[in-house]
Amino acid sequence: MSLRAFTLLVCSLFLCLPAKSAPAVLLKQKSEMMGFTNLLYSKDGIRLELLDLNQVILMRPPRWQIQYGNANTKVYWEGAALDFKTNFTTSCSMFRPGDPSTMKVTTATSDKIKGLDCKKYLLVGQNYGSSKELHTWQRLMVREGKLWMIEATGLPLANSRVLNKCFGASVAPGVPMRMVVINNTGTENIEFDVGKCEHKEASPADFKVPSTYKKVDKQEKVNNFKGTTEEFAEIFK
Repeated sequence: MSLRAFTLLVCSLFLCLPAKSAPAVLLKQKSEMMGFTNLLYSKDGIRLELLDLNQVILMRPPRWQIQYGNANTKVYWEGAALDFKTNFTTSCSMFRPGDPSTMKVTTATSDKIKGLDCKKYLLVGQNYGSSKELHTWQRLMVREGKLWMIEATGLPLANSRVLNKCFGASVAPGVPMRMVVINNTGTENIEFDVGKCEHKEASPADFKVPSTYKKVDKQEKVNNFKGTTEEFAEIFK
């Protein structure tokens, strides 16, 4: 057998090998904004399943493009993280007195949740004091909060932003785990939290859109969101 033929044979054998799985963490979470979610994280990528919406958000190195799919309609959109629009949470925030995602991220300390090392960020919102003369909307505005994030080496901040905005959280580096906010009445609310954490194996296919999905050119064709700020304003007239 010639050297060329032998080389081609070896290469073909390697191509036929199954893709290797990698250690991963599966966070089963519940969000005030999104309902139940599954977030799978490994070195091969991130998969966020929005279970109540039958939608999925995928991202993987080295390009870290966003693939956003709908399990019902079998379509997906692909684009840069900076081009991703989180309409399904921003529309909900219009009906809330305060938007937790607008809080400023300040100091960070090391912490641990469900046995996982993470960073706890302190958040600062709008503090109107404790005056009894405050309007109802002022009392309900978020005053402060805490955000727990898994440190994710190599994950671009733009991709962290996509994940955080999906949960209605402030932008901080890493993978979101939990967020608690406090309004100007001192009432605490859990925005999202980890109910269960599982350690498992994940394959590269877990972070790719199924081949049966059809690619569309606009994100709105995936989430079927057609509302605009002006249309929502009509509700309050």
